[in-house]
Amino acid sequence: MAGWEQNGMKEELKVSLGGKEYKFDIKGGNIATVGVNYEGESAGKGFNFSCGTVQQGKAFVKSTIAQFEKSNQPVMIMNVGRHLGELSSTWKTGFVQGTCECANIVKEKDQKLAKKLLAEMGVTRETAKKFAHPDTYKEMQKDLYAPKQELRQSQGRSR
Repeated sequence: MAGWEQNGMKEELKVSLGGKEYKFDIKGGNIATVGVNYEGESAGKGFNFSCGTVQQGKAFVKSTIAQFEKSNQPVMIMNVGRHLGELSSTWKTGFVQGTCECANIVKEKDQKLAKKLLAEMGVTRETAKKFAHPDTYKEMQKDLYAPKQELRQSQGRSR
């Protein structure tokens, strides 16, 4: 197995698993993505997953390769994609939970900053509900995701 090669804005790794050629690629950015493509008879079939950083993506790929090199599991694009998907889901759950926990702590001092943290990290109400621990999400609903209350001024006269 050769090492990672730079190809424009992404890094690529070609590897043979179970006699089939697979190409893994990692694209950097705010949140890097790792992709896998089968280069055999059904070329072009592949998957892409969020992976955090480029280094985390490389760790995902290394884990996936090791999984299939040591197991008797058939090496098919669906199985490779499923393994990467499980790693990505685990990473995303930890990422969202950690961000939500931080926002809950920050909101005690500065609610506006807590909302900015969630926005900057790309954690929406939907992702928080899906990936954060239910107690954490419930705490966030009280303040950060609470419906906005309208302030009405009374039209009284002062004398």
